[in-house]
Amino acid sequence: MKKEIVIFTPGGFFGGSEKTLYNFLKTTTINKERILVVLPLKIDNGLCDKIRRLGVGTFVVGIDKDKTFSNILIKNICFLIMYFIRRIIYFMKVIYILIKVNPKVVYLNNIYCDVEAIASFILNKKIIWHIKGTGMSNRFIERIRYLLILKLSSKVIALTNSDKNKILKYCKIKYSNKIEIIPEGIDAQIKASLEKDKENFLREILGTKNVSNKIIVGMVSNLIYLKGIDLFADIAKSIVRKNKDVIFVHIGGKGVDQSNYYFRRVINISKEILNKNLFFLGFKDDILEHMNLFDIFFFPTRAEGQPLVVMEAMLLGKAVLTSAVDGNLELIKDTISGMLFQKGNIEEMKNKLNKLILDNKLRKFLGDNAKKKIIKEFRLENSTRKLERVIMKSI
Repeated sequence: MKKEIVIFTPGGFFGGSEKTLYNFLKTTTINKERILVVLPLKIDNGLCDKIRRLGVGTFVVGIDKDKTFSNILIKNICFLIMYFIRRIIYFMKVIYILIKVNPKVVYLNNIYCDVEAIASFILNKKIIWHIKGTGMSNRFIERIRYLLILKLSSKVIALTNSDKNKILKYCKIKYSNKIEIIPEGIDAQIKASLEKDKENFLREILGTKNVSNKIIVGMVSNLIYLKGIDLFADIAKSIVRKNKDVIFVHIGGKGVDQSNYYFRRVINISKEILNKNLFFLGFKDDILEHMNLFDIFFFPTRAEGQPLVVMEAMLLGKAVLTSAVDGNLELIKDTISGMLFQKGNIEEMKNKLNKLILDNKLRKFLGDNAKKKIIKEFRLENSTRKLERVIMKSI
């Protein structure tokens, strides 16, 4: 099984990084027989099968490498030991794959591909590291990660100038020529099906026929702290106390997932409005159809690269309210193509969300401008061609 390009992606789920990878594979002119995509595990949400249907080979390692250090440390030392054992096993499997396939270039689809990077460097492979956002960490871990990225990679792809500057912050300027900026692209032709009707959807989840004048505030994300689901639930409680006509809907993850410690806390703090005005619907195949039902897309994320989900909401003409973090600042001009608030500022979130709930004309103005901006500035074809050139130069 010889392949010239091996792609490692850290999640088996169909998140933002995986969607942009899938979009690249779908639109690239590179012969798909030259590519192998390696996933750490297979999750029943279609990512692996979607990639295979494109004619791209896949290899599922079969180990969950997404367990975070902090979650395991909370439990006990035995789990910590098992964590390191699993990481070592995963590392050895990556080495095995690279020796067997012997690619000319290794493409890493996320900032968190450190194990894959080290294995590729040991085997003297050319590494293209597409960081897709700088993540959240303390300064010590941040410094190590950025140095690792620049030392090991032949080429680093950042989404924004802000991400590039963060990576170079602790490093010598000589590495700046390794970094190329390629903004994310989105298929301007995607259209949410109009088969889903907002009133029918509301009757279904609310169990009542009286759904007139309801406003849907929606969010799409994985069930992790980074995305600010706790903030989404907190704001929902505050808004609903004064306005029962507002319905908050979250899509993504496994729904009410009792195995997720962080999400259990979110459920606990929001139980007074859970399944009344706040609904966690879990993963949906037809995410865009559901997003098309939202009146407002509310995304209180704590850190982002260039979030595809925000771009999708903008392309659907939705009024977006989100954090003023790096990737969002590249997408949204405050009060023109969306609304921004300072990360974690509860009062600002609440005030701006209330303003959007009460002002339909403002929602339409922001949504129309958002759609125009995405179509004009973030075309999938442009990002695909740029990424192709970087990969083909490395082969």
